[in-house]
Amino acid sequence: MKRLANIKFEEEQEGNKTNINMYNGATYLGTVDLYKYSSDNLTWVGNLEIEPQFRGQGLGRTLFDYCLKKGANALCVAPDNTVAVNLYKSSGFECVGNNEGLDIYILSSAKPSQSFWDNLSKTK
Repeated sequence: MKRLANIKFEEEQEGNKTNINMYNGATYLGTVDLYKYSSDNLTWVGNLEIEPQFRGQGLGRTLFDYCLKKGANALCVAPDNTVAVNLYKSSGFECVGNNEGLDIYILSSAKPSQSFWDNLSKTK
C-alpha cells in the first residue's frame, strides 16, 4: 500500500456546518461535514466518505482523526456498517441510543446538554 505524503484539508464554513475536504496534493480523497449544535453541546460528524479507489488505506481514520481535532464528539451510523462502527469505538465513542434505524454514538468524554438526553429518551 502506497503511503500518501501530501495530505491536506480544506474547510468551508456555512452557518453551523463545516465541510472538510481531504486531498493528497491536488487529488481529492474524501469529505466530511461537521455540524455544531450549541443547544446540545455537541459537534456531529456527518457524511464521512472516502473515494472508492482510496478506501482501505487508513484515510477514513485520517479524516476522522482530523474531525476529532476540530471538536467532533457525536455521530450516527448504520448498525451494520461494521467498519465505521469499529473506527468510532476504537476512538472512544459509545452507543447511547438509536433513532430512525441509526445508532447514535457519543465520545465518552463529551458532555451533552440535558436537552439532548431528554430528546434522546423520546426516540426510544
